[in-house]
Amino acid sequence: MYCWPDVTSKNFEAGYFVVTYSEGKRYVFSCFNDSDIFNPATHFNDALRPNGDYAEILIRPCSSEAYYEFHITPQNINSQYLFRYAYEIDDLLKAYPDKSATELLACAGYFFKAETHLDEPGNSWCSLTVIDLPLLMKNREICPHYYLNLCRRNCFRNSDAQQHSSILTLSELNYHHQNEWVKLMIP
Repeated sequence: MYCWPDVTSKNFEAGYFVVTYSEGKRYVFSCFNDSDIFNPATHFNDALRPNGDYAEILIRPCSSEAYYEFHITPQNINSQYLFRYAYEIDDLLKAYPDKSATELLACAGYFFKAETHLDEPGNSWCSLTVIDLPLLMKNREICPHYYLNLCRRNCFRNSDAQQHSSILTLSELNYHHQNEWVKLMIP
C-alpha cells in the first residue's frame, strides 16, 4: 500500500489487500497493522470519517459511469455510497453545504457483506468483504471488467493525525480519479 507524503514512513502502519472472484462475487480480504483500533460508528451507514479507522473499496462496472464506495470498520459497522459520476460529491457539497456526504450519497440495501476480526493485543484487524457484482448493475448482469481502488484510513484516538493509503500511487489525495484505478477482468 502507498501512503501520501503527509505521513512520515516511521508512522506508517502497513496493510494489504487480496482480491479474488468466484461465481458472480468479488472477494476482498484486507489486513492492517493498527496500534489504535477504533471507529465511533455504531450503525449501518453512520458517517465513518473523519474520526475512525476503516477500509474502503471503490468499484465501478465497466459499462457504468456510476460507482460504489464501501466502507468497513474494524468493528464491522459498514456504510455504502452510490456516486452517479466521478465528482458528484464535490458538486453536491457545493449545492448543499449544510449536509454531509453520508446524508447526500448513502444508499439503502446491501450490496456487500463483510466480516471482521480484531486482534487488539496483536495491534491488527482483518476483514473479508463479499461484493455481489450483479447487484451493482440495474440489469443485474456481470460486466467483463470492473475498475477498482482499495484504500485505508487509519486514525488515532484524541488526535487529528490520520493516515491515508491506497493500493495505487495516486497523483493526489483524491480517491475519485478513476483513470488511475485498477482494471479487474472477470474470468
